[in-house]
Amino acid sequence: TQSKLALHRIKDIEFILPSKHLIEKFSITSKNIISILQKNHSFINSITKTRDALLPKLMSGEIRV
Repeated sequence: TQSKLALHRIKDIEFILPSKHLIEKFSITSKNIISILQKNHSFINSITKTRDALLPKLMSGEIRV
């Protein structure tokens, strides 16, 4: 709670409620973004494992580029 914010002041606050169409559009877009983020995270994990496996071999000279 805020010490200087009275309950009667909260009741006076006006806000705009978006339409159902806009809410649905936002929901679809945000789900798509989350899906992309999850795929990126999976890809990062995969290339991190590859790097961790190859780097010691490169440093030791076991494999060359």
